[in-house]
Amino acid sequence: LRDRGAAVIDYMKRRQVGRPRTVKTLGSSIRTQFGGQMADDEVSKTIEALAKQGAIAIDGGKVAYTLPE
Repeated sequence: LRDRGAAVIDYMKRRQVGRPRTVKTLGSSIRTQFGGQMADDEVSKTIEALAKQGAIAIDGGKVAYTLPE
């Protein structure tokens, strides 16, 4: 799970413009990044891990990015 979180953070750092703005689109983006082979619960756990790490903040379904350098 940590490796996935790190991969998502790296991907989002490179993707300055066009980052997903909602939890739903972030989940779709994460699933696509890993070849569409992730179950819904795995995607949810990855998003939760990113929030716990402080890489993202979720407020009312909207995502704000606070990615580490």
